[in-house]
Amino acid sequence: MAPGMGPGGNDGAGVPAGMTGTAANRFAVLVVDDDPVLRDLVADLLREHGYRVETAANGIEAIRAARRSRPDLVLMDCEMPQLDGLAATREIRSLPGRPVPVVMVSSRDDAATREAARAAGIEHYLVKPVSPSALQAVVAAQAAARPRDGTR
Repeated sequence: MAPGMGPGGNDGAGVPAGMTGTAANRFAVLVVDDDPVLRDLVADLLREHGYRVETAANGIEAIRAARRSRPDLVLMDCEMPQLDGLAATREIRSLPGRPVPVVMVSSRDDAATREAARAAGIEHYLVKPVSPSALQAVVAAQAAARPRDGTR
């Protein structure tokens, strides 16, 4: 069973254990990837599990989206045109208010990239290809850890 999930990987409604459908719908995830197919697959998977999802195709769009909508979580690709995921993460983490957790989703699995991700403030690092269950488990854990006081 995935951490933070009910039996069978979900509560029967694709909602993290302990969250009502309404609470899950309030958990906003920003999916950032320059590959439109991967970006749409991840966004669709998260929507099926009851999350609100916004997408961005590069680091510049990600920063704009994070400023505008203050997501509860960012899933960030590492290598993108215009502005890479590490630079975008540093900018997003410096925004005023509660820090936005960022999970790096990258095809790079080397020690230098992982260390750079840690230094940029990455909460968790997933290596592509990522299984849907692993991705959902990380998002569910972040959703379960979100403060319940309504702040973002």
